[in-house]
Amino acid sequence: MTRLAFEHKRRKFHGPAKDAETQFAHLDRSACRHSEIARNMVNAWYRDFADACDSPRKSKAQLNYLQDTKRANPFNEALLEIISFQLLSGTGFDVSVDPAFDEEGRLSPDFLLQADSRDFLVECTVRRAQEQPSTSRKSAQLWDWINEEVDPHGYRLFISRVTYGTDNPRRRNLKRALERKTEQLDSQGEEAYYGFEYREDAGFELELSLHRANRMKDDGDHHPRAIGKYPTVFTWGDGSPLLEDAVSDKAHRYRELNKPLIVVLGSGGIHAHQGAASLLHGMLGRNAYDKSGSRHISLLAADLNRSGDDRRAKAAFGFLTEPRNRNISAVLYKPDFGLWSIGKTDWLLLHNPFALTGYESPRGLFPFAHEIWFDSSYRAELTAAKQSDLDILNLPEGWPTSVECDCDPYSREEIDAAAARLMDEFLGRNEEGR
Repeated sequence: MTRLAFEHKRRKFHGPAKDAETQFAHLDRSACRHSEIARNMVNAWYRDFADACDSPRKSKAQLNYLQDTKRANPFNEALLEIISFQLLSGTGFDVSVDPAFDEEGRLSPDFLLQADSRDFLVECTVRRAQEQPSTSRKSAQLWDWINEEVDPHGYRLFISRVTYGTDNPRRRNLKRALERKTEQLDSQGEEAYYGFEYREDAGFELELSLHRANRMKDDGDHHPRAIGKYPTVFTWGDGSPLLEDAVSDKAHRYRELNKPLIVVLGSGGIHAHQGAASLLHGMLGRNAYDKSGSRHISLLAADLNRSGDDRRAKAAFGFLTEPRNRNISAVLYKPDFGLWSIGKTDWLLLHNPFALTGYESPRGLFPFAHEIWFDSSYRAELTAAKQSDLDILNLPEGWPTSVECDCDPYSREEIDAAAARLMDEFLGRNEEGR
């Protein structure tokens, strides 16, 4: 019997996620309606994946990754694989899980996709943006405390730098300083304040920016907590070198199998509006855009106009005169990948214009993705997605906005207990008054 990632049990917690806990840990203790739906979806996806997997080792490894309570990234790595299986098999093609191409199991991509009378290797990878140097577990725990204990007076607090000295911060003083500043901004009607600094003699330093908080339903943001969002990752530039490294690593690993490779790339920490730009720059270099505004991409212009940093810049697909990683057929890219960003119509499929003969990916293979393909003159055309991944993944309509949690911040048991205490106090005072 296939084990489930989340057990069926009674849960009582109705609060936001903490920075110091993994996504699995929060989902496993949350009693909110949207968390319940998410648990059921992950369980269903994992069950389908495990049933199709002939390797107990592979399915157990995925389960361990999903249930990791100490590291943040393994959950998304496993999530990308089980979701990719749903999307690939949902196209109607045959998908084999964890096919082995050598006796040692060293060459074993995630999937083998049979489409257009050809075999395509499929390898999934999550590439996160570079972590902020101050993003330590100790800093995350401090930020959890700030979100729980500090009244921000209608502002979200964003940390830019934190440094610990010889002693921990005096939290009462820190709480007072933050509340005074946000109360002052609120009284003045300020929308934002940048560079607020707090220091203590023992060496503790904290730098923040404060922004007026809009209602989450109005501005479309669905943060896992009410007060602020601690930026656990950030991006140098547009993150394209990170994407190039991730794709090139997969191309090198499976080159000797002499089969076309499709890389499914999920990226965390890169903003959604940079999705297409990051992918194009990472695969084709920074000058890939045609500046005429014609919505075309001219590889020829990019190749001839390289100079300075652009000439030295790495690109996964290379240039006309220097093509690279030609065993890659295409890159299927999901920017800002995560459980709550699934359902956005921002999947991209970028064909490799320099793919080896016979390695080309057929158009329309993934109807849920916007497609970027190239003609014989190396000019790109962009086509819209024809289908939503909501249907393939069986997600509720409008995910995740349709399952926002309207729960009270406290559980029913906590509310009942507080009411009982107040009643006892009231009755006690009345008894004394007699």
